[in-house]
Amino acid sequence: MVSAASIPMALRSLNLVSRLSCMQTPALISRQITMDSKSVASQLKTSGLLRTQGLIGGKWVDSYDGETIKVYNPSTGEVIADVPCMGRRETNDAISSAFDAYKSWSKLTASERSKYLRKWYSCCSMIYCPSLLIPFSLSFFLL
Repeated sequence: MVSAASIPMALRSLNLVSRLSCMQTPALISRQITMDSKSVASQLKTSGLLRTQGLIGGKWVDSYDGETIKVYNPSTGEVIADVPCMGRRETNDAISSAFDAYKSWSKLTASERSKYLRKWYSCCSMIYCPSLLIPFSLSFFLL
């Protein structure tokens, strides 16, 4: 059953694909992603885009007890990374840090917040999906 919320997303996806006439169809792209997934995983590992720590208080940290969780590539079963298994203490520290950040963020004007968000968006837009050779942010509309 199709939900009402999924219809606008589907329409946006179709609109994007129709505007990008030089691109492959979503079915071909999906198959290509599956075939290239192993190389994509290895590219992520070597590119520095794949972080295997949690961000707490602006610092990348491991879990306090050293526990990790394996992350698997579902198409190959290959282990992509071991990420920290964050527990109650790490979660409480992250929440406390986020609350402290909110205090200073909420003091900014809407215009100032907009500038930061636009700069962040601009940085995210420059990241390319290696298997599709398009901006990573657009790759979600094609799957």
